Amino acid sequence: LRSRYLPPSQLVVDKSIDHLDDGATGFIARSPLFVLATTSADGTDASPRGGRPGFVRVLDRHRLAFADLSGNNRLDSYTNIVEHGEVGLLFMVPGRGETLRVNGRATVTTDPDVLDVALIDGKRPKVAIVVDVAECYIHCAKARLAVFPLTRLVSSICLDRLKAVL
Repeated sequence: LRSRYLPPSQLVVDKSIDHLDDGATGFIARSPLFVLATTSADGTDASPRGGRPGFVRVLDRHRLAFADLSGNNRLDSYTNIVEHGEVGLLFMVPGRGETLRVNGRATVTTDPDVLDVALIDGKRPKVAIVVDVAECYIHCAKARLAVFPLTRLVSSICLDRLKAVL
């Protein structure tokens, strides 16, 4: 496969880091949505996770956490994490074309210190997911803008906010 493609540029290689820098931490704090990708022996799962910006907490430069979010109780992502642990997270911020990619190893925890940090609307979750970051980088907007032009995305966000006010 590599023989069919040019090697990535040094700029592309260098943007991948093994920790959450200030830019990544800020992006996560502003993100109301990410997609969580997990795997199991049965296949792959990609699940959207949303909340108020800041619902994903950066614990330190190498770990982030998010609370158990009420859903359909299938627990696909959580059972996959227990089984394999490898995850990919794709963070999005409305009005921004770039996304933030975080890859790492996740665990399901009931650690009281983590649960206290990952409160949802003041409520302590049953469990939280902690991700040990292996790779983190900003992904350019080219793919998203081809499908969702930024002007249309911003207009949609503004319209949603206007509807909420009315």
